[in-house]
Amino acid sequence: MNAFHSGREAKEFLISRIVAAAQRENVLLSQVERKMLYFTESGWTLPDMTAVAEDFASEYDRSGYEQKIARLIRNAAKHDRKESRDEYDAWWAAIRVLRRGPLHFGDDRDCWFAASGQSIETLCNRTCFRSLFPAGWFSFC
Repeated sequence: MNAFHSGREAKEFLISRIVAAAQRENVLLSQVERKMLYFTESGWTLPDMTAVAEDFASEYDRSGYEQKIARLIRNAAKHDRKESRDEYDAWWAAIRVLRRGPLHFGDDRDCWFAASGQSIETLCNRTCFRSLFPAGWFSFC
């Protein structure tokens, strides 16, 4: 199982799995959409995130983006669950690391941002994992 030593490592793992799912499914992610996967109000993010978030807010449909990313997260996790127990376990390891740090899932006030979208942490927690995995597996949340 992967050991993530930081929220950044955990977040980069989750993003890599989402991008891999997009490639497998031939779903185009623009540069802005990819960069938005790094959004957070606290902790490490890309240096140009403020400009990216402004571009996203003015040029993208937040709801459509969230649906696209949620679908990719579901499909990526299902793929990893089917193909590799280690990769699937790494999803949970990454989530646990993010829950402990400043990028935690549980407090919506840290995850939502006005008019721009949601952080990857929120999308992973809210839209996908509760419906994707058996209830007993999600007891730590």
